[in-house]
Amino acid sequence: YPGAELTSPPNDIRAVGEALRQRGFSTTELENLDAAQIRDAIRALGVSVPIRGTALVYFSGYVVPTATFRPGEIAKDSLLLPLEGDPSNQKALLTYKTEVQKLLQSVATDSDVPAQPGVANPRRQGGSAAQIFLLDGCYPHPAVKAGKSAPLPKPSSMVPASLLVHSAPYGETMTPSQEGLSPFAQKLTEALRSKRPLDEVLTGLSSATESSPGADWSFLAAPVKPVVASPESLVPGRKPGDEWLNALGLSFCWCPPGSFTMGSPEGEPGRHGKEVPVDVEFPEGFWMAKYEFTRRDVLATVGGVNLSTGVHKLQPLNRINAAVVDSRKVYRPSTAELILEKLNASAPPGWYYDLPTEAEWEYAARAGTRTAYWFGDNPADLARYGNFADRSLRQSSFIGELANGYFGKARDEQSGLFSYAHKVWDDGQETTALVGSYPPNPWGLHDMHGNVSEVTSDSYHPFRVQEREVGEVPSVKKLVFKGGSWVSPYAHCRSAYRAKTADLYTENYEGLRLVLRQKRESRTCPEPRWFPLTPSEVRMSGDSQATIAEDGSVLVRGPLANENYRMKAKIPEGISVRAIRLEVLSDPSLPKGGPGRNTDGTFALAEFGAALGVAGNGASVPLRIIHVKGSSEALAQRVENLIDGKRETFWSLRRNVGKDSSVLFFVGIPFVGTPDGAKWTYPSKVDRSCRLPQGGEVVEFVLEHHLQFGLGKFRLSVTPDEVLP
Repeated sequence: YPGAELTSPPNDIRAVGEALRQRGFSTTELENLDAAQIRDAIRALGVSVPIRGTALVYFSGYVVPTATFRPGEIAKDSLLLPLEGDPSNQKALLTYKTEVQKLLQSVATDSDVPAQPGVANPRRQGGSAAQIFLLDGCYPHPAVKAGKSAPLPKPSSMVPASLLVHSAPYGETMTPSQEGLSPFAQKLTEALRSKRPLDEVLTGLSSATESSPGADWSFLAAPVKPVVASPESLVPGRKPGDEWLNALGLSFCWCPPGSFTMGSPEGEPGRHGKEVPVDVEFPEGFWMAKYEFTRRDVLATVGGVNLSTGVHKLQPLNRINAAVVDSRKVYRPSTAELILEKLNASAPPGWYYDLPTEAEWEYAARAGTRTAYWFGDNPADLARYGNFADRSLRQSSFIGELANGYFGKARDEQSGLFSYAHKVWDDGQETTALVGSYPPNPWGLHDMHGNVSEVTSDSYHPFRVQEREVGEVPSVKKLVFKGGSWVSPYAHCRSAYRAKTADLYTENYEGLRLVLRQKRESRTCPEPRWFPLTPSEVRMSGDSQATIAEDGSVLVRGPLANENYRMKAKIPEGISVRAIRLEVLSDPSLPKGGPGRNTDGTFALAEFGAALGVAGNGASVPLRIIHVKGSSEALAQRVENLIDGKRETFWSLRRNVGKDSSVLFFVGIPFVGTPDGAKWTYPSKVDRSCRLPQGGEVVEFVLEHHLQFGLGKFRLSVTPDEVLP
């Protein structure tokens, strides 16, 4: 300060900076700043803090009361005096805009980066969950006459989640040090270098310490977790829960290679039939976001503040727009596509951002556990670990995110929108919670149960058949979402729970979490080997006759009738069946060349079924068919009628008379081409209700017709190989 020099600040900031780095802080040291540079420095700090990080400012210099204009008026805040500062000039103090509470607020909320003309520059926010200002500057300034210096005031209010420490008690000043460190810097560095917990160090420095109401600083006592690499590079983790931060301050946790059983076992409370067990192996690990994508993250990537109904920077994104084609036939990408495009423009070499697959999400959520929730099987414990539909929600004034006043009258909580919420269990949140408000799972991931339901990249299918190629970005339509939300009953927060997103997102409970995978070449599916089945017998319910050829094809002749075909065939030795192929074949002996027996060569097949073996009581065990797909000639949009259990619906080929077509029936889950590289085994070893046909076993097939449109010629084959769905 010209004319008011202080000798200790250069020594203070170096000593304090080194002590803070030893405690795990990343520090920036700046000297001799004017007012604009102070504001810019605080703003830069605010933007740089990662999600749920701690922003700390140590200031060594003059700290003075803010401007007052009436005699006897008491200042309500302190001000960091810039290099050009003159505390005797009250009007000048107003121009600096370096008041402590304003600077705290700029870190806690918007950093207010001005937009550049013609450049997309969304407002940037930091991710700090706590702000700490240590002010080492209770010195009398030479420009103020002796006896006229006003003491530093106790602030009249505090920014939420903030801690403010003055180096001297209110109403007192200190004598500047002529050499070495200031007394406060000496005390601070000694305390930081001790083994005392950080929360105890910072809250015990001075009697002039102010904390926001309700703020709990015990989290500072936790050990700092190092990151595995710089934001510009990334390597696989060494152990579960290793962490990495990207340049935007998004934190990721390592999920190691391994295997698990996806889905739920019989008897798990809340289970539904679409949680069938599947054994999944991950040959390679991946990085999963530590937290759900937040309002702050949206602002830092694509803007769109309307994507979060929350007002705090750490509340999760909870509205997602699906991809649409507008009235002008212009494609408008989904929220997920925009976010991924933005992030992948600066992804670390060899890696890419994506939405997790369903298997990745559940593997990470379980984190090596096998219980309904990562913390156990007792849903009563959920209130300690997640944000769900609880008593706080039931008794709240929310209708979605809208208050009662929107409807003009109060809502009866017992018969209102959230009357289903639990009457007793209470997680303490009425709406979405700040990410990381609840304890993490064993791999360091927060909010895997509740808060917002998290969209995956997999299309919803009852048996998890995937049809997404590597590198394809989902449109966020009819995808699987996991984890439950703040409006979900506890059973929907289980690790195995799965549901389907809507076509367009107007709800306020669906968010997302990111994953980082290593780039790999797309896995290709070689041509499967097909083994024709030669039926040992073919039985008709009518008077038709069947002829079995050497190639396994079956030709049916006789009067048309509403009949079923039943046949038995042995599976070739040494294989395990993953798919069955039904070929409908043309033949010159059939009307119009077939493949149907009707006068115009058509047929109408209502149902296709298969049963495995013959049980001791004479009843066969039905074979579970999980997916059906037709060839391009087979009008695939109708083949699903073959497994819907309804005789009145059917598959026919009226436009393909005289030609061959085929339909594939999947009894194993295809996994070739899935982005996560996982290997699937279905049925699971824990699923006793289903298994794949094995070599040497006999399978009985049934073809049920619709009315009298019988099939003329067909052939069945099986494959043990992977087949694209």
